Amino acid sequence: MNIFEGMKVVFNGPSCENITRDVNDFWKLCAKLKSDLGKKGYYVDEYLSKVFEILARFDLVTIGEMASGICWRVQSDCYILCGTEEKKEKSEFFDMVENYINKHPTKFSDRHTKVQFYAGNILIKHLNIFAEKVKLIYKKNALSEIDYPVSDNMYKKISYLIGERRMEILNEKLCEAFVFGPVMVSVVQQVVVRALQMLCYRDPESSKMLYQFMLEGQFNG
Repeated sequence: MNIFEGMKVVFNGPSCENITRDVNDFWKLCAKLKSDLGKKGYYVDEYLSKVFEILARFDLVTIGEMASGICWRVQSDCYILCGTEEKKEKSEFFDMVENYINKHPTKFSDRHTKVQFYAGNILIKHLNIFAEKVKLIYKKNALSEIDYPVSDNMYKKISYLIGERRMEILNEKLCEAFVFGPVMVSVVQQVVVRALQMLCYRDPESSKMLYQFMLEGQFNG
């Protein structure tokens, strides 16, 4: 069977019905906590306001663009090193790209083929480095305005009144309802897809797609 039969490999995801149920259950849980806290019920509002403000910053479009930007910078470095006629600015990955290219000579004569081949392989080979780069930048931007002392203080205040276990359950339910898709999955998928696009480039001299050279064992990435 073709892996795209029914497109499950692409479109499988969390159950929307379950998420809707989890969100509704979460509101009920919060309402019960507020009721149990009595006059201190506003503690729950203050705690959740800090959490929701941050979750609302988790923009998958932006993080995808960040990952894509890294791919373009790696490709640009490859063009510089493969003898581009244009003046391009080196990226922060230039030394890594240069080291990789120097250690992996190829017989391609076409400059564009070299660039696509090297960039595609570099993105896969150093996937962890690119993912970590995006994570550090995104964490800094998304979490830069978190008032940790305030949120921690509210957590402790509520825990003191109703027990820490109930607050742990609150956090667990919050994640089930609102944080079911780690943003780093989007980063890695974006980089891998871009690498595959590069390896699908067709070498004009051989008429082969670049991934075919990988299958033939002509290159040890």
